[in-house]
Amino acid sequence: MLFRTEILKIKHNFILWLIVTATFLVPLLTTLDFIDHAKDVIASHSDPWPLFWKEAIKGFTVFVGPLVIIMTTCMYMNIEHKYNAWKYLLTLPLQKSTVYVNKLLMALLLLSLLYVLFLLFFFLDGILLGLAFPQMGFLHHQPDIGGIFYLAGRTWTAFLGILAIHFWLSFRIKNMFINIGIGLTGICIAVLLFRKMEQAVYFPYIDGLLTVFYQYPGQHLFAKNEIYSLCVFLFLTLLSYFDFTKRFRG
Repeated sequence: MLFRTEILKIKHNFILWLIVTATFLVPLLTTLDFIDHAKDVIASHSDPWPLFWKEAIKGFTVFVGPLVIIMTTCMYMNIEHKYNAWKYLLTLPLQKSTVYVNKLLMALLLLSLLYVLFLLFFFLDGILLGLAFPQMGFLHHQPDIGGIFYLAGRTWTAFLGILAIHFWLSFRIKNMFINIGIGLTGICIAVLLFRKMEQAVYFPYIDGLLTVFYQYPGQHLFAKNEIYSLCVFLFLTLLSYFDFTKRFRG
């Protein structure tokens, strides 16, 4: 029942519009780039899907992923702050742990929705390119579904650290814009560290970039930055859980 209520909270919220717009924009820009370089793509006589996916996932990871995850997490958690509803929510005949878990699951659902829509628009744009420009070969080749979902899953994991940071900050900091500002600062630092990103593996805001810009050996399911991001997520989730259930009063 509580989780259903959490879903209703975002049903008419700008959060969904932000997710749809962001996930639509990256494949669209990649598509426009392919149209602009149609002659080069056609002249290559090769499978266009790998390059199309490479450009799309890089654009998503650099320009959309971190910022949208931060904004959606902050906006979602800010609903209670905005209407001074935390104290009311905590007076309901529910354990605080139940409230926390439902909030966290909703934040993870929003992250997953971001990926589902991105992949949907990616495949749709590829098919439309194939219909508009048959010579490109989109309809003559099959995309590597397994490889695409594998890399998408790895970047999803790489973003968990960022989500955990701003999920915790979101119920501790009432001003949503301060929280977003902290996230933007982290993103800017990640950009500045771009050329030295391999040495910055312990900085959560750069983990997504490491996944798409560095080809790690394939003998492991996850790369070291993704494992670190998962550890950060688990550690901060544990800390924020105890903070919420033991100390948070709304």
